[in-house]
Amino acid sequence: YLLPSVWLFAVLCLHLCVTSCANMSFAVELWDNLEAITQRGKDGLRTLNEVTIFFKDFAAVSETSCKMMTKVGSRMQVEDLEGGLMGTIHAALFSLLKGSSDLSSTYSLVSRHMRQDVIEPLEIFTAHFEETQRSLTAEASKILRDLAAVRNQCGKVQSKFYATCRDADLAEQSVEEAAATFALGSDVSSSQYQKLATKAMSLRSEAEQLDLEYQHAVESCRAMWQCFDTEMPRIHENLQHNEESRISFIKFSVEKFVRVQSLLMNTVKQQIDELSAAILNVNSKIDVRVFCDEKRQNNSRPIREEYVPYQGRRASQKTGNFNLNLAHRDSGASASSLKTHQWALMHDVVGNLFNSRLPNQADLAQLRSYLHTYAGRRVFLEELNQQRSTQLQLSEEIFDLVSLMLKEVLTRMVEENDRDVGLFRVVMILAQTFYRDVGDRRQYVQARLNSHEIWKDRTLWEATINDSIRVRVQQARLKAHRPSTQGWLGQMLEWTKAMNPNNTNEDELIQDQPDSSSMEKNIVFAQLGSFAFHMLNFGLPTEEASQVLLQCCTKEELDKERTWMLLAELEANRRDAEEEQNSVKRSLRQREKERKRFGGSLPLSLATSFLSISSIGSLVLVSRSWRATGERLLLKVLSRRGVAEGERSRVWGQWIRKQERRKLDYDAIVERSGYEGAVSDDADETILLDAGRCFPHVPRMYPQELIRLLRAYAYFDSTVGYCQGMNFIGGWCLLHSANERDAFDFFVCLMENYDLKNVFNTGFSKLKLFYFQLDRLLGMLLPDLHKHFKTQMITASQFASSWFITLFSNMVPRPIPEETVGRIWDMFLLDGWKAIFRVTLGILAESESALLDMHFEEILLYFSAFPDASIFDAERLIKRAISIKITTSTLRRLEVEYDNVRSRALQSPS
Repeated sequence: YLLPSVWLFAVLCLHLCVTSCANMSFAVELWDNLEAITQRGKDGLRTLNEVTIFFKDFAAVSETSCKMMTKVGSRMQVEDLEGGLMGTIHAALFSLLKGSSDLSSTYSLVSRHMRQDVIEPLEIFTAHFEETQRSLTAEASKILRDLAAVRNQCGKVQSKFYATCRDADLAEQSVEEAAATFALGSDVSSSQYQKLATKAMSLRSEAEQLDLEYQHAVESCRAMWQCFDTEMPRIHENLQHNEESRISFIKFSVEKFVRVQSLLMNTVKQQIDELSAAILNVNSKIDVRVFCDEKRQNNSRPIREEYVPYQGRRASQKTGNFNLNLAHRDSGASASSLKTHQWALMHDVVGNLFNSRLPNQADLAQLRSYLHTYAGRRVFLEELNQQRSTQLQLSEEIFDLVSLMLKEVLTRMVEENDRDVGLFRVVMILAQTFYRDVGDRRQYVQARLNSHEIWKDRTLWEATINDSIRVRVQQARLKAHRPSTQGWLGQMLEWTKAMNPNNTNEDELIQDQPDSSSMEKNIVFAQLGSFAFHMLNFGLPTEEASQVLLQCCTKEELDKERTWMLLAELEANRRDAEEEQNSVKRSLRQREKERKRFGGSLPLSLATSFLSISSIGSLVLVSRSWRATGERLLLKVLSRRGVAEGERSRVWGQWIRKQERRKLDYDAIVERSGYEGAVSDDADETILLDAGRCFPHVPRMYPQELIRLLRAYAYFDSTVGYCQGMNFIGGWCLLHSANERDAFDFFVCLMENYDLKNVFNTGFSKLKLFYFQLDRLLGMLLPDLHKHFKTQMITASQFASSWFITLFSNMVPRPIPEETVGRIWDMFLLDGWKAIFRVTLGILAESESALLDMHFEEILLYFSAFPDASIFDAERLIKRAISIKITTSTLRRLEVEYDNVRSRALQSPS
């Protein structure tokens, strides 16, 4: 019932923002009307308080709705199935309860988002706005009061001066008249004349004194007017800036509010769709069938009594063939009992294995005999696959036994020419899932199976890849046409649709899917990338693996760019860390030679870790050669140990000025960027939206400054323009620069001197290179995590794109503190992209133990939330990053490797 008022409020606020942003200036149009500006500030403050109260009330309503929905859901009790099968009516009822629970959770989430993302920032901004408005208004009022007092005093002195001059003139005129009368023999006495002359002289002297006071008063007025002309435009400009910030902040707060409401509406729509789908699938016949399947005991009929003579029983006891006729008659029941026993044995043996209980030799021999049949192999792998969710690490005895049984499965598949791609794929996954600890490394079952001949079967690999792609694409198509369901409810809806005879044909339903081609190509690319790793991991020669990839790419009509990326990844996986280790050894030998060369003393570059910053600064003054080396070493030590927070603007500014020699006229660029058509409408609209999302928690971050800077760069370099992510780079430059002009120079230097512009270029060529380099470095330095990512089909683009694009600045303040990002930028400004790779691998190294136990969805959730915030402690993360040895030559070698593979793939006719 609040939605109409909510949207009306949103429209009014947005209208206020649009109509209030006229191209006017307080300093020009309202220079003499401080009272109106002050009243405007008071009205604005009242509006901010009213908006805050509205949002608080809405959050309270959401909390109340959450409690009510929880209470409503708790009143409804659905029949407890106790682990049994679920009918369609139960699915519908549980969908109703699930919808109520999800809606309650969404109301709670809405309330939390409202308080964290809308109300708290608005309260902080309101306090800042009020304090700024009060201080500026008080300063302006004082100047006006002082000016009025000086002008009033000047007016009084002027009036008194003019009156005295007038009296002096009259007195002098009287003296002249008395002198003329006395000359004519009048009755004017000399004493009267003398008195008039004395009075005139006194008045004239007083007038001269007042003249000096009047001049001093005028000078004071001029000085006060000069102060007025200097300070009042600044105060008016700051008041206008404060007012614009208020309007923009209200706008951005309403935008956040609208996004939160969209989350609520989307949840409601999703729950309605799920409930509608569940209701449509309610089928009484299916429910009856489910109940019968659940309650029946077995498929065999009970043995009926038959008459057996006493002689016949004695004969059967002697021969041991009692009731052979019954067994022969009920051969189907015996076969069924045999299958049940086979399944039970496998279930018990596998369950005992993962409870650290080894099977006896009889059970083990019988289990191996069951693996001679296709059904036995399938049941065994299903049982083993179910244990993946409970335990991955095995003891040495269990590890050997699981390896032996999986090898037995592969051997039987080869001997019986069993080319079931499903079994092949499950064995491949299980072999790369179960492991044992050997020292500080993990040994996977795959190491025991690598030598098996089945992995050399190129056609089986190709069939497995094609089948995997087909299954994943089919699942994606079905998901696109069905409501979003998860867990048991999603499985129930798929099962009931498959059993419902009135269902439409799925193949007809998924044909001609709009915009599905891109989605399917992404699935194909991800599958081929995962299998490229698997083929080499299981020993398929690189040439044959390349041919398999090329054939699959041709069959799936994958574009050339993705094809060469797959081949590049294939060649990268073939390499190992041997060359990197050799380079480290060569480096150590070189340092040993340097030590001998210097007679036991350390070179300057090695001595810095033992010296203070002041001592290094003193060494710079020793000689000219030491100065050239020492300045960079001093910066390197500063970047490792961290620049003081208050000194970053100065230190970074000096470093940037050494690299950026051009003199950019920022004011002229800003002026030209404001011309019509200078910046595209799409870019301008995106800048306005992104500027409000950038560092809203930082009081010193003004969106208007960021908007001007981003517009200026979009005009300055039109080939790049504006891309999302630049707002965080620009905002960080503003926060750590003395003024807006220096921030723009900083931004341009990053784009050009640090090659950040190629990260934002069309096609994102630099970003793709970073993904390749990160994948190779991960394989060299963190091989276990790299293997796990490949098994779970996790790529660098799924977690590291924003790290490279924003240089970690988008993660402030949660989960990364501002000080930690400042330390990362200290390293980046000196070492370039090598520092970002080090920090990225440092984060992955700190998270490795947790990530190795996670599956695909859990890994993505971990990277989005980072539950362990302690890994982003500045000292801990920087120390870990520095310990990771990545050289510039290594990155350059990987770039050459990337370019070579890319050029070969693009030249390939297929």
